[in-house]
Amino acid sequence: MDVTPAGAKVVARSAYIFAYPLVVSYGEMYADAIDRSSPSYAGGFGIWRHERDGTPSESDGVVPLTTLHSSSWVDLRSEPWLARHPGADAGRILTGCTSDLWDFAIDEIAADGSGAGPVMMASPTWVGDVPEDVDRVVRGDSAFVHLESWIQFREPADLDRIGRIEHEFRLVPLSAHVRRPAPAPVPRLNWQPYHDGAETGDDFWSLVNFALSLTAPHPQDREILDRIATIGVVAGQLWDASSISPDVAEAIGDGMDDALSDLMRAAAEPLDPALLHRSRVGTDRDYFHRALGSLWRGPVARSTDERRAG
Repeated sequence: MDVTPAGAKVVARSAYIFAYPLVVSYGEMYADAIDRSSPSYAGGFGIWRHERDGTPSESDGVVPLTTLHSSSWVDLRSEPWLARHPGADAGRILTGCTSDLWDFAIDEIAADGSGAGPVMMASPTWVGDVPEDVDRVVRGDSAFVHLESWIQFREPADLDRIGRIEHEFRLVPLSAHVRRPAPAPVPRLNWQPYHDGAETGDDFWSLVNFALSLTAPHPQDREILDRIATIGVVAGQLWDASSISPDVAEAIGDGMDDALSDLMRAAAEPLDPALLHRSRVGTDRDYFHRALGSLWRGPVARSTDERRAG
């Protein structure tokens, strides 16, 4: 590794901010769709998980909203998938978003429920015919995407319909939609294990290199990808801490600490939600706010002192 400790510290700070959302997203996918022992495991890819929050009550004339949060991870490596959400009506408010592994928003359902589908999600490299009944095709920079929707029920009577509404969510592979044989399955991945707190620990760099291999490089990131490669952050490459000199390894840790401190400091200030979860076009290399958005929505990072003590 031909880099000075001072240079490694600067690069590590940039690398951490750049890759933090990717590692957090991978960790969520690992817990929700891969790790069968996880409390949030939903059964694998292409399966909806539904959670309800709030219980309407008419005491004191106040009727709190009940929110149905639905989410799913989808593996698009072998073929596209189609999704359809329940339409919005007078009794509920529907919004939704689809994100890639970088946590870029690649599709949205408006507050009035428009855009509920059917929408076809495809990998960055997919080429093929689009069925006529598809509203639109969306794709990000990874073959793994995350769907989320929120339905707010405004009337107590709607509670009786939640179970039926849950069954209105649809996810189906393209081959099943057009009634043709499914393509050959893709090779099984040797998933990199993820554990709570990995996004702030020494395992971060191994997870970055593995998760990078699940994405398609984008020209917008060419400069920073070349720069972080100087400290060994490379898609698919094993992170070998033993090959790094002690002074450079310490500098990389210091750069990570600096990045995390900067993010935690910013997270303590008032945040503009409009800057925290955007499309790639809207973000335009604003890697810091993208990372801040993942920190704000995802796991709360441990402090630097706690990480050092651990």
